[in-house]
This record gives sequence, C-alpha cells and structure tokens, in this order.
Amino acid sequence: MKKIMILLMFLSMFLIGCGQTTTEMTTTIDTFINTEITVPVISFEEEEVFWTAVEGVSLYEVRVKDVTTTNNELLLEDDYYQISDTSFFITDLETNRLYEITVRSVIGEEHSEWSNALTFDKFVDSELTWSYSFNRNSTDDLVLFENLMPELYFIEEDGNRVSSENYYFEYDLLFIDNQYLQGLTSTIFSLYTDYGIISLEVTYHSSSRPSILSNNTIDFENRDMLFVFDLCGGEIVEVSNADISASDYDVTGNILIINADFIQGLFDANPERETVIISYQLTATDEIVIGYIFINRVYDLE
Repeated sequence: MKKIMILLMFLSMFLIGCGQTTTEMTTTIDTFINTEITVPVISFEEEEVFWTAVEGVSLYEVRVKDVTTTNNELLLEDDYYQISDTSFFITDLETNRLYEITVRSVIGEEHSEWSNALTFDKFVDSELTWSYSFNRNSTDDLVLFENLMPELYFIEEDGNRVSSENYYFEYDLLFIDNQYLQGLTSTIFSLYTDYGIISLEVTYHSSSRPSILSNNTIDFENRDMLFVFDLCGGEIVEVSNADISASDYDVTGNILIINADFIQGLFDANPERETVIISYQLTATDEIVIGYIFINRVYDLE
C-alpha cells in the first residue's frame, strides 16, 4: 500500500509539471534555421504579447530587445526566453523603456525565422508638466532651464517622433531649435525620459524687448551660474558691477555664465556680505534694457 501511495504521488507531480508553462530567460538556442517551419504571427494587448500556435511546435523562443536609445546607442543586450505557451507577459520588464519583441518556432534542433518585430513602450506618466513661452521675434533656440533634467530618450509632438536634429543638449540644458518652433503653433510635447513621460507645454508670444528668462535671484551653491536671455535678435553688450571683469564671466549667444571662483572670492573677502549684485545691459534694434542679477550667500545649516 505504501508503495502504491508513493507511485501515485510521483505520477501526480509528473502530470502537474507537464501542465505548467515554461518561461525562462536564457541565451539564444543553438539551433539551425529551417525556412519550412511556420513563423508565428505576433500581436499585443495590454500587458501581454500573443502569437499564433504552430502545429508540431512545443517550444518558442522570444527575443526581447531594449531599443531605447541615448545618443543613438542601444542601452542593453538582447534577452531571450524559452516559452512553451503562446503568450508572454511584459509586466516584469523595466519601466521607462522602449522594447522590440520577436518570436520564432523551435522544433528539435531547428527553428523558424524570426517573426515581424512588435514595438511597444513601458513608459509611465511622471505627472510633471513644464510650461514655457516662445517669442516669435526671437532668433534664439528655446532653452529648458530645469534644475533637474532627466535623461532624455526622445520627444514626441502630437504623437509624432521629433527628429533629434531639432533639439540638443548643452550646459546640461535642453535646447529646442528656433526654426523648428517657428513652424508650429501652441503645442504640447511629450518628453520620454528615464523618469517617465514629462509634458512640455509651449505657448507663443511676440515681443521685441529683450529680457532675462532665468530667475535673476539665486542662491550661491559654489558652482558656475548660468543665465538665459531672450535677446530678440540683439546681444548682451555689458556685464558690470561688483568689480567683475571679462575673465570672471563668459557670454555665448544668449547664455551668460558667471564663474563660481569670482563670487566665492567676494564672499570670502567680506564675511558680512549677503548678496552680490551683477548688472547687465541688453540691446535689440531700438530697445535698451538694463537689469540686475542677485546672488545670495548660503550659510551651512548644521
């Protein structure tokens, strides 16, 4: 009787094992291509990828390629899965990535060709919205001067991928091309980043008066400080006050960078000084604008 019970338990375990779906990440199967083996037809719905069952096939190989790019370089190697079922859940794949999945049938030591690629994304909504106004009279590119810029993979406008030729990074800031924006009206961009999808709302206005776009009052954090201007086709003609000299700052187009060493030296020379005030002068056609930048000392809180 005891032997019969053990035999029944073994048989039950065997039957349960046969009914389970095998999903195992592995390296690609070392098999040979056979063009006569039917290629599965792949589809996607919600969080699951499906493909048509192929007669005589008990194993399928799924290739998951991370096609998210940064600087046009693939981030990860391909992953391979051996699956006995005809579906694959994507819930375990890393979020904020763009994937491409293909499937092929495997019979013994032979396999079919890969199916057509199915591309889908796992980006989540960051619930962040950035709002900017673009001056149609400006000749400068739009600058997104956010304190923390996530790693950007690509941009969409109205569901269409924006060419990477229309935006670029400089000084760790995102610039969007002026001529590209001139061809649009008020619009919403979707920025696909490692933080998720960020909504960028760009509205339009027209002004011939140059102005500063960055916050003109900042706390000194012992690093170079960058200020962005809308020059309306004009220029930054003068930076003065606080004994600042040409070696203490740099002007490139509509960007002003003030050296950290210069500001730190002023605070060190006068421990009671709370603020450094820098003045600037902008010109554009008949417009002359004089403004001020306030750089505040920050005390260590211990």
